[in-house]
Amino acid sequence: MPCGDRLPGWLIGAAVLATSLAFWGCDSDGPRESAQPSPSPSATATPIRSGDELVDKVIAGILAGSPDALAPLLHPVPVACSNAPNQVPSLPCASSEPQGTTHEVLATGGCQPTYITAAAAEQILRQALTQDFRLYAVTVEGADRQVIFANLQGNGAFIFRLDSVGIVSFGGACGQTAPDAVEPGSTFLVPPQF
Repeated sequence: MPCGDRLPGWLIGAAVLATSLAFWGCDSDGPRESAQPSPSPSATATPIRSGDELVDKVIAGILAGSPDALAPLLHPVPVACSNAPNQVPSLPCASSEPQGTTHEVLATGGCQPTYITAAAAEQILRQALTQDFRLYAVTVEGADRQVIFANLQGNGAFIFRLDSVGIVSFGGACGQTAPDAVEPGSTFLVPPQF
């Protein structure tokens, strides 16, 4: 049975909510304050080129606010389901399937990551891209690249992890600003922009 047929609607809804709260820099007490200055909206006017075709497509799609440009770049990867407790992120097995059954999914979320189908990822991107972002940096982590954006209020980060084929995960940075989301000692394809 395809993964999209077995993920309950509440799980997709929870992923949308958690990801949205992380994008907007909110927690259960409301918006978080940031010590970072608010980026200028004009910063998105000049696209930055990384020299990596896939990274540049992601940057262009986010800065244009175009989920349709990002949808073909989604690259679900095989993940085995498990009903083991306290596994984060987790992909619970349906009662009719054995432990370890693999499904093609992407990881998303911030503080509470989860696995979702490509169709659910497109829904989340449609909602998230109703706000504007600016590029902060692109880091190289082994064979993967991490494209880090900040919302225009400067109080939330939106991070995409790319493998050599496409987007394998995305989400908020669990209360971190874009500068905070960069690991110390990172190698940059695009250095910090502010």
